[in-house]
Amino acid sequence: MSRNVPSCSCLGAQEVFVRREDISVVLSHLRPSRGVCEHLSRLPFFDAKSSDVPRRIVSFTAVHLRWLEGSCLSRASRSGDTAEADNVCHMRIAFVNKWRLSIGLEFSPLVVVADGESSNDLQELMDHGAMHLHGLQSSIVAVGIDFWLLVYATETLGSFVSTFSLNACSVRQSWNFSSCTFHVSSDAKNLQRAQHLNESFELI
Repeated sequence: MSRNVPSCSCLGAQEVFVRREDISVVLSHLRPSRGVCEHLSRLPFFDAKSSDVPRRIVSFTAVHLRWLEGSCLSRASRSGDTAEADNVCHMRIAFVNKWRLSIGLEFSPLVVVADGESSNDLQELMDHGAMHLHGLQSSIVAVGIDFWLLVYATETLGSFVSTFSLNACSVRQSWNFSSCTFHVSSDAKNLQRAQHLNESFELI
């Protein structure tokens, strides 16, 4: 990675004094737990010898597939763009490949972060070579790994209807990583979304 990120550590709530306009300062100090760090170090994208400091050694892209307990399409359709809603909720392989081609990473490994509800969409992506982590004993660690994969990915395609995506992308922004892509209808919407990332942050 081009930027040194401090070691994993726990930040107690009593240590955090948040003013709304300074949320980026808090975000810049968030770190994955040691358990998450240990799991990340076992993945082929990270240095196996750096379990205390996740260090990416292989470029990879990450996609967030979120069904939101069946409410994704209705929530995403509020913009009036049904094609956009279909893309954000289903992450069709054609759309994902188009995005990867546009950023010059069409041949990089693809990781799918998913809530397990869109099994058909997930399977389609996996049939085309995508990687999905599952089977971890601890659901808390599994969720943590999903979150930090979105943060550490070379490029991330997020879901604009999910605070999980927005939170991960806010951390990326605070670390000066490349901004997440939210597949919306126009560049103007993308810009507006990026400007409001910090305001959308919720602790999870």
